[in-house]
Amino acid sequence: MSPGWRLAAPGSSLPSLRDEDPRHAGPQSQDIPGKSRESTSCRRGGTAPAFPHRPFPEAAFLSRSMNARVPIPAQPIQVLARGTVSWLLRRGWMALLLIGIVRVSLMTHAQEALGAADASPPGLPPVVPLHYPNVFVPAENDEFEIADNWIRAPRGPQVFGGVQFEIDGLIQLRSRTSLERKRDFREHVTLAVPTNTYGSVHLLAATSWASEANRQVAEIVWRYTDGSVQRTPILYTGNLRRLWRVPFEEPHHVHSRFSRCVILWQSIASLKEGSALRMYRATFPNPEPTRQVAFLQLQSSIESASLVVLGVSMDPLAAGQRPDSTPDLEPEDPKWTSHLGVAVLAPETGKAIGGTAVSAEVRTANIVGERVHTADRRGVADVLTPTGAVDSVTLIARAKGYADTLVHLIVNATKPLPASVKIRLLEGTDLGGRITDAAGRPISGVNVEVYWFWIGDDPPHDGPEEPAFARTTVQTGADGRWQVEAVPVRNLLRVGVRFRHSDHVEDKVYSIAENPTMESELREKRHQKQLVGAAKVVGIVVDPNGQPVADARIRVGVRNSGWSHQASSDGSGRFTVESLAAGRTLFAFNSAGFSPLAKEITVNPRSQKIQFPLEQGSLFRGRVVDPDNQPIRCPGRAVHPETGQGTPGQASSHLAHS
Repeated sequence: MSPGWRLAAPGSSLPSLRDEDPRHAGPQSQDIPGKSRESTSCRRGGTAPAFPHRPFPEAAFLSRSMNARVPIPAQPIQVLARGTVSWLLRRGWMALLLIGIVRVSLMTHAQEALGAADASPPGLPPVVPLHYPNVFVPAENDEFEIADNWIRAPRGPQVFGGVQFEIDGLIQLRSRTSLERKRDFREHVTLAVPTNTYGSVHLLAATSWASEANRQVAEIVWRYTDGSVQRTPILYTGNLRRLWRVPFEEPHHVHSRFSRCVILWQSIASLKEGSALRMYRATFPNPEPTRQVAFLQLQSSIESASLVVLGVSMDPLAAGQRPDSTPDLEPEDPKWTSHLGVAVLAPETGKAIGGTAVSAEVRTANIVGERVHTADRRGVADVLTPTGAVDSVTLIARAKGYADTLVHLIVNATKPLPASVKIRLLEGTDLGGRITDAAGRPISGVNVEVYWFWIGDDPPHDGPEEPAFARTTVQTGADGRWQVEAVPVRNLLRVGVRFRHSDHVEDKVYSIAENPTMESELREKRHQKQLVGAAKVVGIVVDPNGQPVADARIRVGVRNSGWSHQASSDGSGRFTVESLAAGRTLFAFNSAGFSPLAKEITVNPRSQKIQFPLEQGSLFRGRVVDPDNQPIRCPGRAVHPETGQGTPGQASSHLAHS
């Protein structure tokens, strides 16, 4: 039995990362007219693996699994045999003997196939898949049901990398990037575990966004029944890496011998990029295998990458003891043979700088690939590109003491890709300072975000070089100090600094270069920022009968100043909003089936608990027309608040009963 399968929707071909044009993959809608959503076909021949709890719509799914045979249920086979007995008896004992042999053969095949779904070979204790639907929260799990990237991911009980998992939804942990993007992920999650001794734990996991190689992105906290605690680090490129595979990753495989890529699938977005999404089965040894485990915690390290967990299974066996012949599914990248010479020069002298890192993002019609090259002693990096047509090449040179410098090359029929290019590095500067509270005490753990903004009238610059700086986030240490390196000097007029801490009101510096004194303090790393204590509101959203309203959307801010906070109620109707400035604050609520609510209250630095009742709404519909009574069509068309459907020129909303 082959351990590997490549699945494709009937009538379609499975796009490979090596295909010349992945856009041939067929329809991208969720339903394929005239085709059953339940059926799949196997490109390698044989019978496709069954994912009975949720079929993959138009599945462009690749996996290699121990249960790569359809379990044939015994009951239908028995019914089939019994239903033909009378017909067979009329045809003599030879026919009866023949069907007996066939039935035994089919039953044996059924039992073998059912056994193939069991990840544990005979004689080995089975793994314990954790089932934890009560752990999920909407902010982390909503996209599992609706987002294009997840709609083809496996569901229910599955076996990957020789280990059985229960796939119920997503756990996503907080990171610096999730904070920057205002994704409300949790910092830690507690998982209930059947009390027992275990040799290891298996995670079906990856990360959102990337991090530095071997950087700890999270840790497993082992809590034992005797009260002792142990911690196991989860390392980027050591145990796993980002969910979205980037072509030409280095290294090609993660380092741990207990980790491998076991699921590979494609979404509409990944097809456009010629890439794929993936999950790793990462196995971690129990530091105290003789102690009984009470429960586990997944704790974020607040790095650039967010840990994403699809399944967790406990194993009585130590790491590496469970047999697994599943190959690593990391795809092979195409070979590039064309060369582009990139010379990196100092801005003051124009002399070449050796040892500089040069990243090159190459775009073709069907792939986006990024590789990092190093300039030799002559200051020249040999950048590889595809032999065929190239749409664009984006080069970023990085050298200590200089700002990251970008050159973008557009390639077309009239402007071919040159054989060589020069990059003159831009001047960079470090920024830093110290953050204290109202009493002058240093504040640790403040997220300091240095960002670039554009307002449409930036002065032109000479040459093809431009800053590659967008934003970066650091945290203050115990002394309240922070520092960001290599900020482009010529962009300081369009660089701001934002300070965030859950116990203090957010503050910011809008434009560094507009205040020469402040610019000097920041560049000399002696800038002082004092943060004001913040208010915290814990609320509950209820219906007219006092019952909690889940998934209500909440926006919080000061009137006539723009919204600054967003939240949603959980299953018990509760929500929390932190870092609010004391004073009059507007709370706005919206939930399907209820009329919108806007309420202004006075918040203070002491934590407040407030109940917000929603009124049942009645549906109001309207139609927007032009002077000729024709519906006005525009991109901002209204959408029905319950169905999510909309018609150009029509609007609808829930209003309170009068």
